[in-house]
Amino acid sequence: MMLTMFRRLRRPRDRIVSNIQEIKNALSRLSARTTVKVIVLSPQKIQFCEQEIRAAAIDGVEFTVLLDIAEALQSGITFDVAILCCHVQGEEESALLKLRQHGLARLYAAWFWDNHHHHGVNLRVAMLADVVFVSHWHERQYLNLPIALAGAHIPAYSNQWSAGAIARYYPAGLPAERQDGLFGGFGRYPWAAERNCFIEAVSAACPEHNLTLGKIGDYFSVSAAERLKAWAQHKVHLVVPINRDVSTRVFEALMTGQIPLVPDDVPDLDLVIDPQMQAALPILRYKAGDVESAKAGWQQGVALFDGDGAAGVRRRHEFARDRHSLAARLGDFAGFLRRPGLFKLVGIGRHQFWDRWL
Repeated sequence: MMLTMFRRLRRPRDRIVSNIQEIKNALSRLSARTTVKVIVLSPQKIQFCEQEIRAAAIDGVEFTVLLDIAEALQSGITFDVAILCCHVQGEEESALLKLRQHGLARLYAAWFWDNHHHHGVNLRVAMLADVVFVSHWHERQYLNLPIALAGAHIPAYSNQWSAGAIARYYPAGLPAERQDGLFGGFGRYPWAAERNCFIEAVSAACPEHNLTLGKIGDYFSVSAAERLKAWAQHKVHLVVPINRDVSTRVFEALMTGQIPLVPDDVPDLDLVIDPQMQAALPILRYKAGDVESAKAGWQQGVALFDGDGAAGVRRRHEFARDRHSLAARLGDFAGFLRRPGLFKLVGIGRHQFWDRWL
């Protein structure tokens, strides 16, 4: 008995190793429960569709969606899992800490929508999470930390426009009669000078375009109805990623019946949407950074849009509605919670990584 006590004194509980094992155990227990209660939160709700779903039940996983964070903390309700959507806006770190301080959930997950840039901001949030999910698979490895479990790849989705918004504003279906001008609205970021210059060059090369490059706040100061109307009035959408990412605008363009025009250096696109489906929708590619290639892609897109007409609009909308909506992504989260799989740390050089992300 004395020897056992002596061993316990010499081997105190290690908070890192113990926490990792506790998270694994908690996931295992949750996966076997009949009902799992999950809340999805965001400190930046302006970019979410006003008609987005607010609840869903998938395989016994009951989701409460986009409840105001302050309201959630004051309600006294607790959940099994809290999923915080992270947009590198500076509020996620304090928000996640508040959730923990109030004991809102048993487990805390961070879903990174912008893990392809602002690495330092994302790392600080990841250190407060139990499980980390990334939208952009190609830029995941810096978030492969021993302190938080590596979750599933949960891509972005059509967060600005939901199926509910399309049904509300276009009950008879999205229009097929549209303008030819190349469409796309972009934030002018001082740290993305090369991107800014490319958008300006494409604007100069494409006549009667509807491309804007300015402040994000100006865009969201316009009503959702007017913004959606502008999207539904155009055929082809230019996508210019920050760092080779499959951005939300790919899915938002499809949701509104547009043809997305995506650069050829986006490695995750084939992972998220099968190449055969890309050809059928279609999703077109242009040579990254090449103005003439983007212009040619726009002209091809207009011709393909006109050839398909209303059937093409409907095909793209239904694909986004069924496969790349928030409901679809919640299904991915439910799948992970029901079948979290194994987590094994492996040493590579001086670092320890979760093998499922290698």
